[in-house]
Amino acid sequence: MMSYNRSFLLLIISVCSLCLCGCMSQSFYANTPEGYRTLAIKYAETGDVDKAIQLLNNTIEAYGSDETNAILITTALGEIYRDYSKDYTMALRTFERAYLDYPGTTEAPNAMFQAAKISEDSFRDFSKARQTYKKIMDIYPTAPIRDQAYLEYHRLLQMGY
Repeated sequence: MMSYNRSFLLLIISVCSLCLCGCMSQSFYANTPEGYRTLAIKYAETGDVDKAIQLLNNTIEAYGSDETNAILITTALGEIYRDYSKDYTMALRTFERAYLDYPGTTEAPNAMFQAAKISEDSFRDFSKARQTYKKIMDIYPTAPIRDQAYLEYHRLLQMGY
């Protein structure tokens, strides 16, 4: 009788712990910019793209004055548009918004690169893509993405764009 009660009590404690951890992890994510990004991606992965977009737009408003966090959230929004809703127009606008609104951040050249890739791959606007790769090389000569931009720029140049 005693072992039955003890096993039942352990089962109840385990279930409660799992529930508590699940609730805490969601609220933990929702309290940081990276957490909002992670939560938005989870929403998008489960098919709730509108909820992901709404969450990120609200987060951008909340962190707008903090450029480092705002560009991370803005680029995450661009990724949601590009990868989950396949809305390449909004993805392009969002990545452009990211590097234009937050040009002094370390993520700005990456946002520029993503905008160039969308211009090239989704809209076949090779000239715009080439110009954007060139801007990355000129404006951000020490950025890690600069070498990739250089290769893409010269590839398009060789193709006559």
